[in-house]
Amino acid sequence: MGIVHSSVVEASRDELFAWHTRAGAFTRLSPPWQPLSLAKESESLESGCAELRMPGGLTWVAQHDAKEYDPPHRFVDYSAALPLRLLVPWRHTHTFDVVSEGRTRVTDRVDTIVPGQFLRSTFVYRHRQLADDLARHH
Repeated sequence: MGIVHSSVVEASRDELFAWHTRAGAFTRLSPPWQPLSLAKESESLESGCAELRMPGGLTWVAQHDAKEYDPPHRFVDYSAALPLRLLVPWRHTHTFDVVSEGRTRVTDRVDTIVPGQFLRSTFVYRHRQLADDLARHH
């Protein structure tokens, strides 16, 4: 289960990858309907971790995987804190592939037990938000 969602964004791969490293990127990509709030932003896509508050006092820790860090091609995060790591295993691979000059395919692959139908609206939102932000920057 899980989801793979891709879209082409009008920006270079370097620009897209750099956008994801900026403070506030996670918040910009978080749909307003999700019951999550950012408690601690990751300091690094290479090896940092973000902490998210969830309903019921639960904390989701998204740990970045240093072994999978390959700028500007890929970064990976996974659920790291118990008990959520056991209840909802989650591995999110972000890849950036050049389509042509100034155009990049962004692909989010999430390996989880959560069915893709429950994740689709989140990733549609994230990709649209990313494309809109970069269009405004240009």
